[in-house]
Amino acid sequence: MDFSDANWIDANMSAPLGVVLSRISNDVNTVHPISFQPAVEGILLKNLFLTNYGYSKKFDTYGTTVGLL
Repeated sequence: MDFSDANWIDANMSAPLGVVLSRISNDVNTVHPISFQPAVEGILLKNLFLTNYGYSKKFDTYGTTVGLL
């Protein structure tokens, strides 16, 4: 799934986005999010959303995100 046109995703929208990606993924189709704008990728790395898709986590220096460690 290409996110190159998304210039912002609120961190609280990670859960609904995860549901959508989970629902369209199945045994036949594999979804892998790609091509993030830096701001979008940064927030999704800080809240650990993208670690489910093979991305490395990014430390949140300001403590503004919620994510499992």
